[in-house]
Amino acid sequence: MSNQPTATFQTPACFVCGRVSLIELPAATAAALSAGVAVQHLLPAMPRPEREQLISGTHPACWAAAFGEPDET
Repeated sequence: MSNQPTATFQTPACFVCGRVSLIELPAATAAALSAGVAVQHLLPAMPRPEREQLISGTHPACWAAAFGEPDET
C-alpha cells in the first residue's frame, strides 16, 4: 500500500438501493473529484463499473440488477 495520504470520498446515493458508499482514495484524487475533474481522466485504469459508482453512486451489483452486466470496454 502506498504511503500517500488518503481521504474518504462519499458517492451520491445509488438510484437502485438508495445507499451512499464511502470509498478510500488518495487524498489528491478525492480532492480533484470533489472539484469536478472527470473520473475517467483521474482514474483511467479503474474498471468502468467502479468509476460509475464514483460518478453516480450506482453500485456494480445494482447496475447489473437494473440493466444487466456492464460492458467492461
